[in-house]
Amino acid sequence: MKVAEIKSNLEIIWMNFDQYKDQIYALRKAVFVDGQGLEDYLMQSPYDTQGLHLGAFHNNKLVSSLSAYIFPPQGKIFEEFELPAAKRRIVQFSRRVELPEYRGSRLAEFLASIAWKKIFETIHPEYFVVGLSDTHSRLRLYYKTFGFSSYKTVETTHGQRHVLLAKGEDVLKSAYIRVKKYVQSLTLRYEIPPPSLLRFLEEINHMDYLILGELKKENLYIDSLLFKDELPRLIAQARLLYLIQEPVFSKIKHLPSPPGTFLDIGCGPGVYLSAIAQNEHFKGYDFVGMDISKDMITYSSLSYPNIRWIQGNAYDTGFADNSVSVVHAGFLFIHLSNPELALMEIYRILKPGGALYVMDVNDSTFAGPKLIKRMVQKHKDIYEGNRDILNDLPTLAQNQHLKLVQEHSITAKNTGQENEVKVQENVTELGRMYMWAMYVFIAQREEVVEYYQKAEEHYFKNPCQISVQVQTQIYKKEE
Repeated sequence: MKVAEIKSNLEIIWMNFDQYKDQIYALRKAVFVDGQGLEDYLMQSPYDTQGLHLGAFHNNKLVSSLSAYIFPPQGKIFEEFELPAAKRRIVQFSRRVELPEYRGSRLAEFLASIAWKKIFETIHPEYFVVGLSDTHSRLRLYYKTFGFSSYKTVETTHGQRHVLLAKGEDVLKSAYIRVKKYVQSLTLRYEIPPPSLLRFLEEINHMDYLILGELKKENLYIDSLLFKDELPRLIAQARLLYLIQEPVFSKIKHLPSPPGTFLDIGCGPGVYLSAIAQNEHFKGYDFVGMDISKDMITYSSLSYPNIRWIQGNAYDTGFADNSVSVVHAGFLFIHLSNPELALMEIYRILKPGGALYVMDVNDSTFAGPKLIKRMVQKHKDIYEGNRDILNDLPTLAQNQHLKLVQEHSITAKNTGQENEVKVQENVTELGRMYMWAMYVFIAQREEVVEYYQKAEEHYFKNPCQISVQVQTQIYKKEE
């Protein structure tokens, strides 16, 4: 079946097993038993009731599904598959089915990619496991895409199983970067956003699956760079971004009136928040800067003692429910592995009528010569965050009951005079050195340093133009 026919009436959802059990079993029977002549036991799994089931419905009919079983670090599956010991949850993928007429559409691949990505971001298992029978041996190559490799062959009550594992942080992170690209590509292909696993876990009362402890330590940006090397660049960038954003301040219409707490999450060295605190458009707020980096908070506290600075993170701020008037997130969401979880926390702490003020670069808007575009793309490909996140944020925010009420874009271009910043309504002209300084951080990633060097050489040898949009989005929590 052609993609155009499928996407016209396609829905992808996480299925509550009690509600969709009959449809799940019927699809498995049609594919495994009636279609492939396999044994009846494949229709059901003893783990179905504790599983996460992702399904694709076309014209209201379940046509493809995948099950993921969540196991604590002990239990029968460890004996059955002779699995290595684990300290946290593991996840088994199983019962991947699709009606014959949908094969070749990549719909099953879309489901598998969504499930892998969402589970990795939200549950972050110690490893993934798959058990394949001889009849499914060809799938071994398919699962390599998701980081799986052969572990061992075991005897089970239903015959031999070839056990595959995706194990080890380096393997999982590498696979995650690949799978993110598949999800982005297939989302465009089917014109449908992946469903929220976070919201589904909330609905089925399984928020205990979250790996909040690991996420609290996450710092994708500074983890990959050296603080002492990045600090001067971050300070210069913050000053530049303030100049770029200043024309937007007077246009923002949806912030609640002060007094109230203005919380800047991911405040970095504090330069930007300190400048905002002195701007007439923000007078009257009680300003608080938060960053996960102890070094950043120490620097901010010493440099700007008139503002309160606290160490914390976007996933667990420590603020009380309904206590913050404005949450500011400048260059934060591009660095988060689970932006939706951060949105859930922001919704919790915002007062009714409170606002989320987001400002980020959007690399999908980058324009320039092929060599430089390739550098930007290669960095996006290997980065653990999402430098195009503003394209997805409105949908993710809507999942968490935050409504987009205003947006604005400013194009930064390298067509200005050196050492000057020419600010206009929707365009900011920078000198060539200033503009390039926005991208020098890429050179610190070994995986792309070769692309950076070629791009830099081309940039300074040729009078080329580059540009990128810095975008502002304002979200409201309903009163």
